[in-house]
Amino acid sequence: MVKKALGRAVFHFLNMSDQKANEAVGRAISSQLRVA
Repeated sequence: MVKKALGRAVFHFLNMSDQKANEAVGRAISSQLRVA
């Protein structure tokens, strides 16, 4: 369930096509994946 929520959040950020936001999200996800 957590991964699905993350996937949807990532998809939304990618659709925004804001590169700096994408980079921030990418870092947040990689750190979340390390923890999970």
